[in-house]
Amino acid sequence: MKNLFSIASLRILACTSLLLGCSAVVPMASTTQDAETRAVRVAQDKSAIYVIRIAAYSSELHFATVDKEERVALAARTYAVFTVNPGEHTVTFDSAVNREKLRLNTEPGKVYFIEMGSAWAGGVGHTKVAPRLVNASEGKVLLNRGS
Repeated sequence: MKNLFSIASLRILACTSLLLGCSAVVPMASTTQDAETRAVRVAQDKSAIYVIRIAAYSSELHFATVDKEERVALAARTYAVFTVNPGEHTVTFDSAVNREKLRLNTEPGKVYFIEMGSAWAGGVGHTKVAPRLVNASEGKVLLNRGS
């Protein structure tokens, strides 16, 4: 009976390890950094672009890039903020099955919010990225809902 229990325990541990290995892991900011970023402030000579991913029905990572500079992985219920010089910018969104682009003309001292939505892509387990620009009040709600 003791050996049977040990074998069952090992199988449960192995299954749990496999399941945990399948979940997406994204580095997170400290609590202090997160609180400062959620305060939604930007220098008067810069613009900020918040990309917020709320959808939690897929463990796939989706990616956001601004002007081909910095690629950031976003798991469900995470966000990224890009501080940019005012002017025209292209935000590119990638998933395993599609790529979408959104062009923004940003102004100094302004903050822009993009919801990185997901849509069913057909097949098993894949979602496609579906971004949309939202106004500041909706963006702040989405930003705080993701925590």
